[in-house]
Amino acid sequence: MRTFGIGENFVLGPFRVESIAMTHSVPEPVALAIRTGAGTVLHTGDWKFDPDPLVGRAADLEALKRLGDEGVFAMMCDSTNAIVEGSTDSEADARAGLIEAFAGRKGAIVITCFASNVARMKAVAEAAAINGRRVVLAGRSLLKMEKAARACGYLDGLPEFLRLNDAARTPRRKLVLMCTGSQGEERAALSRIARGEHRSLSFRRGDTVIFSARAIPGNEEAVGEIRRLLEDRGVAVISPADAKVHVSGHPARDDLARMYELVRPRFAVPVLGTLPHLEAHARLARTCGVERALIPEDGDIIRLAGERTAVIGHIEPRRLAYDGQSLLPWDGIPTDRAQLEENFATQPVLLAA
Repeated sequence: MRTFGIGENFVLGPFRVESIAMTHSVPEPVALAIRTGAGTVLHTGDWKFDPDPLVGRAADLEALKRLGDEGVFAMMCDSTNAIVEGSTDSEADARAGLIEAFAGRKGAIVITCFASNVARMKAVAEAAAINGRRVVLAGRSLLKMEKAARACGYLDGLPEFLRLNDAARTPRRKLVLMCTGSQGEERAALSRIARGEHRSLSFRRGDTVIFSARAIPGNEEAVGEIRRLLEDRGVAVISPADAKVHVSGHPARDDLARMYELVRPRFAVPVLGTLPHLEAHARLARTCGVERALIPEDGDIIRLAGERTAVIGHIEPRRLAYDGQSLLPWDGIPTDRAQLEENFATQPVLLAA
C-alpha cells in the first residue's frame, strides 16, 4: 500500500494523477485529475461546495480553476442532484437545524444518519451540548467511525461519548442516542429498538426520533415502516421534510454550473445518478458550453479523443459478491449457504477503482 497526501501527484503507468480537495458527507473526499497523452480527465467523485464543512477542508477552488486554465479534455461529474434547483446547503446549516430541533424536547432524542458522516456526528455532539444533553452511540459502524475520527483528530475538543451502560443511569431528558438505521436496515440499531428487540434500549411515549438523512431511492418503504412503528409507540418523528436536520452531500444545479465555469471541460460525461439525473446533467452541461455531453450506461466503452469522441462499445460488467472476506464471481441467487459456496469460484477477484 502506498499513501499520498491531498494535492500530491502520483504516477500510474502512463497516467499522472493529482488529487484535489473536495467536500462531501465523508471526511477528505478528493477529485482526481488524470493527465494522459490525449489530455486531462477530471473525475469529481461525490462532491459539493461547502464553505463550512465542520470536518476537513473546503473544496480547493483555486486548484480547480488552475486545472481549467491548463485545459481539461473531459469531466466525469456527480449527477445525484442534477434535477435540484439552487445550491446545496452547508453542514453548518444542518448543525443549526439540529440545535433548533433539540430545543425544548422532553424525552430522549434519537438521531440516525450515515455512520460515515463524521461532520454530522460532530454537529450532533455540539447540538446536544448546547441543549444540556450527552450523546451515546449505538451501532458497530458508528463506534468504529468514532474511533477512526478521534484518531485522525476530527473530533478534537468534543467530550467522550457515553457508552450504553452509562446511558441507563442518565435521565432520558439529558440523552441523545445516535444510532445506525437511517435507511430502515433490518438489523440496524434503530430498527431493533423500534421493534422492541434491542436488549438494552427502548422507546417511550414523548421521545423524539430524527432522521438526519434522506431515504436512498428504493428504501422509502423500509423507512416508512420504521416511522409507523415509532409513531404507534407515541414517538415524535422528524425527517428532512419536516425541518433542516439534514443537508445533501451532492451538488445542485447552481453548483454544477459553477463547477463547469471553473473547469471548462471540452467534453462532459455525467456519472453517479439514475438516467433522469444523467440526462438533466447533460442538458445543463451543454448550456455551460461543453462541446458534447455523453450519457453513459453501465458497461459502455467511451473513446475520448480530439475527433470522434463517442461510445464505441459495450461490455457486460462482471457481477461480484462479498462473502465476508473476498470479492467473488457471482453466478446466481443462492438459496442457502451450501448453494452460495457452490456458486463462488475458489479464487478471489481484486478490483481496481
